[in-house]
Amino acid sequence: MRPQERGRTRPYAPGRIRGLVVLLAAVLLGAAALPGRAVAVDGPPASDAYSRPSVRAMTWNVCGEAGGATPGTGAYCPDRDDPQAKAAAVGEAVRARDLNAVMLQEVCSGPFLSGLNSGSGGPSQLDRIAAELGPEWSFRWAEVWRPATAAFPQGSSYCRAGLTGTLSVAIGVKGRIDWQRTRTMPVPVDAGQSRTQALCVGAAGWESHLCTAHVANFDAAARQGRMTQAEADGLYADQIGVIEEMAAGLPSVVVGGDFNTRLRAKLQPLYDTLYECDERSYFPGDTAAEPTHFSPATESTDPATGAVTDSRYSTARLDYLFSSEAFTGCDSWTEKADRADYTPAAQPSCSTIATPPVCTPTGTSDHAPVYGSTQGGPGLDWRMNGTASGGSLGLTGTPSPGASWSTGHGGALELDGVSGTVTAPGPVVDTRRSFTVSAWAKADPEAGISAVLAQDGTVISGAMLWYNAPDRTWRFGMPRADGPDWNVDQAISRTQAVPGVWTRLTGVHDAVARTITLYVDGTPVGTVAHTATWAANGPFVVGRDLVKGRANAFWDG
Repeated sequence: MRPQERGRTRPYAPGRIRGLVVLLAAVLLGAAALPGRAVAVDGPPASDAYSRPSVRAMTWNVCGEAGGATPGTGAYCPDRDDPQAKAAAVGEAVRARDLNAVMLQEVCSGPFLSGLNSGSGGPSQLDRIAAELGPEWSFRWAEVWRPATAAFPQGSSYCRAGLTGTLSVAIGVKGRIDWQRTRTMPVPVDAGQSRTQALCVGAAGWESHLCTAHVANFDAAARQGRMTQAEADGLYADQIGVIEEMAAGLPSVVVGGDFNTRLRAKLQPLYDTLYECDERSYFPGDTAAEPTHFSPATESTDPATGAVTDSRYSTARLDYLFSSEAFTGCDSWTEKADRADYTPAAQPSCSTIATPPVCTPTGTSDHAPVYGSTQGGPGLDWRMNGTASGGSLGLTGTPSPGASWSTGHGGALELDGVSGTVTAPGPVVDTRRSFTVSAWAKADPEAGISAVLAQDGTVISGAMLWYNAPDRTWRFGMPRADGPDWNVDQAISRTQAVPGVWTRLTGVHDAVARTITLYVDGTPVGTVAHTATWAANGPFVVGRDLVKGRANAFWDG
């Protein structure tokens, strides 16, 4: 279809567009599955459009078998040898906060490893967590290697202290995980720090992806003179770069983990592109930027009895949740971190020479879990019932002359085919990344080429959904460049459109698969490659598109 074919071909006849929904991002894994959920084929004409659910996620370093073994000493890990206690603590947090995603660090995962595990081959900590949460949940994990030794020059990963499995990071979702990706962190094997992996997963039917990591910090090595501070900062920045790159390749993502720093500057690349959940308070009395790690300020013990004589705790904020979507709430559940007083006065039976020592912690890890809820829902959700407003972006569309409201179809927008539009300020979707647009529309039987919606660039719309009158097809297209030439990749319906009938149209751009797909009434009708992406930063418009810098193809049906 050439540019000159995009003009109007007949005199005005009123048209209607119903229930426009625009999502900032769409499911990356299995794009074909998304509109199958998004579009209600058998539903009523006024049925809700696709809505992205809120991700209610928790990140928690559960110190599964890491950390100190002596109560009151640095990085002491309560229940470090009790997998069921760890599982019960995670289950309690999930149920109390109605979570649908968990990200865990320092957790023992996987099967018994003969010759390496000292355990009996029973269930790992992650196995027990999975059993605690139930069959609706699924998990993936990625191995972590401890610092290299003479015996293990590449570092060891088996779990110690009689535990089954591999030291790891893990992600669980209340759903079926059907995609995962890992990247090994750039940590030198001789740097004296664990080499971890960043792990990302996606679940069937989820638009949002989840990523977690446990980042190594080399500031202590710099203080000890084993490397310069610049080298330490560079190693840390390289790890954050891995997380940033993995998140940037996903259309909608929640990132959480133990990032092992209290310095915001070290995490600035993530702050520049994502929301951080606990950087503000959400209700009166809620404290922002709460601590997540609790450790004794000193490690003083009685040399005769082994009892801890000083249990003062220092705090730090080391654990974070980020998201490409805004958060509606966030908290560091500090009560879940151990801050028990292990001094002889408080716990006289807690001693290394007691038989056996009886120590009572107040939490199950030296870290507190951080949990938060994302905004959820479409970025823009216009019901066309007398106003064009709604959606998580908070954008209200402005009707132009030639646009009016109708009560048909539960509320509709009526346009004059000449100048009528509704426009949102600025871009609504990033055409370089994955997104979904969906609308109910009815073409007039005598309509010419008419655009349902478009995300404008400077010279041409970067994405457009339209009715092509010459062959009576629905089309979803994205140009390869913001220029005057008609170089548009188009997904085209294989069967003819039916004018005069309300039709549900959905266009999906999958930035990773580098494809665009058109769905008509919930059925995929065409997919084509789209490999050249660019950012269309103009307004979002219902009722026309932009070609050669001019408003074009006003909706006529």
